[in-house]
Amino acid sequence: MTNPPARPRVGLLVTGGVVLVGLLVILLEPTSDVPTRLIHKISAVLRDGGAPSWFASETLWERALNVVLFLPVGAVLTTLLPRWSLARITIVGALASIAFEAVQMVFLPGRDGSAWDVATNTVGTFLGALAAVTWNERRGANARRYG
Repeated sequence: MTNPPARPRVGLLVTGGVVLVGLLVILLEPTSDVPTRLIHKISAVLRDGGAPSWFASETLWERALNVVLFLPVGAVLTTLLPRWSLARITIVGALASIAFEAVQMVFLPGRDGSAWDVATNTVGTFLGALAAVTWNERRGANARRYG
């Protein structure tokens, strides 16, 4: 087994910074107009295309987008903190999500925090971390095999 590099690569730090800025912009936006319009558009296209009503549901797509939003959080944290467990990374993602939702509820009157958002963001963090662990293990196995 190879040891992880002592310092993360600059590209990874830049990616982490972009993810953080993106999250702050999206989650702390005074209104939820942009994501709401996107969700309406996705649902309308699916509904007009004859998709089953459950698949064209705005609720489904809002939750799916929340999961996708936090995938990079889990992936970046896992890569930056390779000794941390999936559980620990997931807890950090959950705590970050709780903090964002609390800020939305208290300081942004045009936004509403929700337990569903915390749950889906946490799932996104976990899946992103799991993907990064799997990627890193396969990359390490390939490096040992061909290296």
